[in-house]
Amino acid sequence: MNACRRINMAKYPTPGSYAGAAIQSLPFVSKRSRWTVPRTSDYAAATEIGVTFARHFWAWLRDNPELLEANALYVIIRDMAPTFANGEDHGKGYAVGFLTEIQRRLAA
Repeated sequence: MNACRRINMAKYPTPGSYAGAAIQSLPFVSKRSRWTVPRTSDYAAATEIGVTFARHFWAWLRDNPELLEANALYVIIRDMAPTFANGEDHGKGYAVGFLTEIQRRLAA
C-alpha cells in the first residue's frame, strides 16, 4: 500500500502576482515536472487544490502574456497524464479540479 497523507490546505494560498515569474514559481511545478503533486487518499481535498492550482496558473498566464506561446498548458497536461493513466487515484482529484477550473474560466 502506498503511503498517503492528508493535504495541508494552507500550503496553497490564493495566487498573488506572478509578473515576471518563471513557471517554476507555481506551486505544482518542480525542476523535474510541470505537474508535481503530493500523494493523498483525500480525493475531495485534491480536487479543491487542483482548482487552486488552476487559479495560480491562470494568474501566471495573465501576468506573463508574453509566455502564451510557450505551450505551458500542454506541458502541464502531458506531465499530468501519467498520474491518472497509471491508476494513481490521488492524481485524479488534482487533475479534475485543475481542468474543470480551466474549462470554467475559458467558458466565462
